[in-house]
Amino acid sequence: NTLKQVAEDRVLRHLDHKNLNLDVAWFASLNPTSENLAIVIWRELRRAVPDELVLSIRLWETPRNYVDYAGA
Repeated sequence: NTLKQVAEDRVLRHLDHKNLNLDVAWFASLNPTSENLAIVIWRELRRAVPDELVLSIRLWETPRNYVDYAGA
């Protein structure tokens, strides 16, 4: 699988054109802030990306505002 396919399967199909508060189980009890969204995306991708590969997420909220997450 390519990273693009992994992202589509593990993340985009769950989030694209969805009301995060109502339609996405990941956020049933978690506020879908940009920070939390980046963490959830990272966790889902981490499950599919080999551990020996470094994984970090940059989620752009606006052209001047973004959040980075590389695991904890």
